[in-house]
Amino acid sequence: MIDEGLRSELSKQGIVTMTLNELYNWGRKNSVWPLQFGLACCAIEMIATTMSRFDLARFGAEVFRPSPRQADLMIVAGTVTKKMAPQVVRLYNQMPEPKYVIAMGACAISGGPFKQGYNVLKGVDRFLPVDVHIPGCPPRPEALIHGIMALQQKIARQELTGDGRPRHLREDQPSEFPIPEFGEHDLVPPNNPQVWHAPVVVEVGIYGAFEMFPAFRYHPDPIFTNSVKPSTTRCLCCGQNRGYIYIGPVYAEDSLGESICPWCIADGTAAERFDCEFSNDHSLLIAGISAQIVEEVTRRTPGYTSWQSEDWQSCCDDACEFHGDASVEELRSLSGETLHNFLSLTEWSAADFSKLLESYSPGGSPAIYKFICRHCRRLKFAWDCD
Repeated sequence: MIDEGLRSELSKQGIVTMTLNELYNWGRKNSVWPLQFGLACCAIEMIATTMSRFDLARFGAEVFRPSPRQADLMIVAGTVTKKMAPQVVRLYNQMPEPKYVIAMGACAISGGPFKQGYNVLKGVDRFLPVDVHIPGCPPRPEALIHGIMALQQKIARQELTGDGRPRHLREDQPSEFPIPEFGEHDLVPPNNPQVWHAPVVVEVGIYGAFEMFPAFRYHPDPIFTNSVKPSTTRCLCCGQNRGYIYIGPVYAEDSLGESICPWCIADGTAAERFDCEFSNDHSLLIAGISAQIVEEVTRRTPGYTSWQSEDWQSCCDDACEFHGDASVEELRSLSGETLHNFLSLTEWSAADFSKLLESYSPGGSPAIYKFICRHCRRLKFAWDCD
């Protein structure tokens, strides 16, 4: 990488410098070709975005193509009925790589006001990998422009080599997905398990009521990672027995161990009431992550228990997802840039690493924690020992 100071000086003299990776991404992000089709009323706003008032051409995306063979962006604009879902997946499969999907509007995201309809798909992300979600009913043209700009930023961060390369450059990632068919009562399969995972619904309280488990962007499954466990303990914040309790670290003046439910962590009431945090913010602040993201990770996300102190990883100017202890199989499969970065982090030699694998056990010492970038899906690791 070229020194930023030198790059700045050269730019003052009219000399533009960039890597091959930057040049490639610059060209792709400024020549996005959407597929010309619409499903419902959101398509009217999509059409308006291309007209003279909003002028989508300013962002290099005005060439709507009549054929999926010539397009690399699918804007799912409107309600996806179960009759239309197979056709949407078929069109996606016919698009060449690299290709992207924008879910435009409440219907494309979750079914919208027709969610309870027997013939409406509750979100196109049940069958296709969605890159950008644009809420609204319908979203205004400005919102679609903002969504395309967000997609351009995502493209600009992608790498051509290494573990940070996008999905279409990974041999283990499919470029086509199964087309659902009509079964006796519903689509078969009802979703694509490669891209969609059902939200966790848990039984809470003493009366057997059911409640949606809160979603955490930076800690997707705190039950799996043992940061949250089933418990009949009443939450010290909301006073309810909701069936689960947080058992990770709490940074506060008072002792709050194993007394806060994940719902009160998710909505921020626990952090506000007790002025507490659930993770160390040092590594994120050092990495220059924005204050809003740091606050979400430390005050509205379950932390994880480590030997010394948490070391929350970051990538692509964002905090990473925490996925618990790395398995032996995951460590054995490390190679290339990921392995090099891991050995640099731990200051271990290749021989030390091989010896570690012979005795490593998740949850032991040393502990190796796995993180995944929310944008480029690169693996990141933190380690600790007693």
